[in-house]
Amino acid sequence: MASLVDLHLHSTASDGAQTVEDLIGLAAQVGLKTIALTDHDTTAALDQALEIGQRLGLEVIPGVELSSEEDGEVHILGYFIQYKNVAFQKALERFRFLRYGRTQLILEKLAALGMPLEFERVLQIAGDAAPQRPHIAEALKEKGYIQNVSDAFQLYIGNDGPAYVRTEKVTPVEAVELVQSVGGLAVLAHPNYVKNLEQVLPKIVEAGLTGLEVYYGHNSDEEVAYYKALAVQHNLVPTGGSDWHGRDDGGQVYIGERIVPPEVIVQLKARLK
Repeated sequence: MASLVDLHLHSTASDGAQTVEDLIGLAAQVGLKTIALTDHDTTAALDQALEIGQRLGLEVIPGVELSSEEDGEVHILGYFIQYKNVAFQKALERFRFLRYGRTQLILEKLAALGMPLEFERVLQIAGDAAPQRPHIAEALKEKGYIQNVSDAFQLYIGNDGPAYVRTEKVTPVEAVELVQSVGGLAVLAHPNYVKNLEQVLPKIVEAGLTGLEVYYGHNSDEEVAYYKALAVQHNLVPTGGSDWHGRDDGGQVYIGERIVPPEVIVQLKARLK
């Protein structure tokens, strides 16, 4: 059974491997009816995504994924954002700019580990997007240092890896407020990756968090039940998605494979009112 809803998708506008045209075409092909395009720190593909979705009869929710920091990375998804807001775009531009310096520092650490990469090659892999860790992973794979993209994160560039580099980020509260500033709904992404979740969550709930990503990726039934209980406790909409990046080599959940209850969309739209 395929889901009708997938609210966590990435294109080549950030760190996905598929163009927005291919991504949305695939979403329609697998039977999805409502999706959210949530590229990292950019809305560059949203105009095209909305146009293609309308043509294919697919509801596309304008979204974004923001990286924040509180004792580790905390990602905030924004849904139904008024993304053409000038101040919002300036904030995203700064976030993307910081990724270039971080990439260079990661490459320095990888070189010290005996895995030199060319910065220019990483930029080529990134294309029009700001360079991100999946692009570095692709370069590592291309050089034969690893077998697949997930190896890069598990062994080297994941949050606890020897080549990980922290960068300047907003706080989770600031990320929630940024989403709200453009009329959007803020959702905590993949809470299983958040350190000290039960300490972080109340702060961002107080700031105006709308939802919690409950039906995510490979989450087990037990994990889904736990995060759903947290959502109920904090009056949050239990959302979800595959976090599809268009790569099949790292054990990733396929687009539309993660079952997300369709009533999630009704609940989110009710919060908009």
